Amino acid sequence: MSNHIYLDFQSTTPLDEITLKSMIPYFSEKFANASSSHALGIENSLIIEKSRRLIARDIGSNQKEIIFTSGATESNNIAINCITKYHGKGEIITVKTEHKSILDSCKELEDNGFTIKYLNVDKFGLICLSQLKKEITKDTILVSIMYGNNETGVLQPINQISKITKALNIPLHCDATQSIGLLSFNVKELGIDMLTFSSHKFYGPKGVGGLFIDKSLKIAPLIKGLQHEKGMRSGTYNLPGIVGMQVALNISRNKQKDEYMRLIKLRDRFLEKIKSIKYICNTPLKSSLPHCLSLSFPNVNMQKFLSRLNKVILSTGSACNSGNQQESHVLTAMGINKTLVNSTIRLSFGRATSESDVDNAAIEIINAANYSYVV
Repeated sequence: MSNHIYLDFQSTTPLDEITLKSMIPYFSEKFANASSSHALGIENSLIIEKSRRLIARDIGSNQKEIIFTSGATESNNIAINCITKYHGKGEIITVKTEHKSILDSCKELEDNGFTIKYLNVDKFGLICLSQLKKEITKDTILVSIMYGNNETGVLQPINQISKITKALNIPLHCDATQSIGLLSFNVKELGIDMLTFSSHKFYGPKGVGGLFIDKSLKIAPLIKGLQHEKGMRSGTYNLPGIVGMQVALNISRNKQKDEYMRLIKLRDRFLEKIKSIKYICNTPLKSSLPHCLSLSFPNVNMQKFLSRLNKVILSTGSACNSGNQQESHVLTAMGINKTLVNSTIRLSFGRATSESDVDNAAIEIINAANYSYVV
């Protein structure tokens, strides 16, 4: 990607070189099925459990509380469905700006007799804590709220949310896909009962993720007759992926403090560089992930704007929604009008982003905006 300036790290990140090296032996030399009962299988099962233990350490949980999945979408589905299967009925509280894997799961549950309550957000994308507390009833079986939003980067006040849910003995599920690796993280300190994460968001391999489920939580296994991951999912272990995810998470954890400050500086530098053009920042800078920006450009023809971006790689929304032409449900829920929603870009910086990348990207975006203004 030497000819491009990649600013779409919220969509995915490149595989870390050290992580890649750690994975290679498990593709060819140590390839045995970790579920097999022979010596090589047992050896690899120990590697799986070591990875589980180290991942648990890095998020502040117990080894037995980690389930390996194919990624965040599967983890979100498991989290929702293992609770609803146990209870059989009840209501779930979530937010209008959640990831589609949560919203679509809730819609299906709604069609099958469950009550779903969708919290509103303000113009910054934040929920109202008093509304959350008001909506919880004796029938509430789960609250599911994303930590860092995948379009705007806004951070919900999870510590305050968990105080409400703990006081009322309601499980809290948190989709932390965008947050782990960028923020200091401890599930016990945050008061989270279930946590979703995905490796490729923190420079690990694609196709592998995880779900933390607190050992005290009452859930129902989703699959009968299989012992993989406590009956929560089946299939042969993705051994290279699990090893890579553990290494990538550990590297991200060790880099977290320095990288957080560096990304904040890059973000602020970019905004300073583009101050000559008119834009609206949808990302609340004081309560958001450090590496992302959602920017709307009034009176800009977006098709013309994007046609002028020769080097800059960015997004016009969540990558998960790129296969359709629907307007951003996140920005719409924030009260942003349709015209601005349709003239919004999402930029996200990463480890490979330099100051010169930021400066050159700013120049190209300024030129694109000036070229695309509607008179």
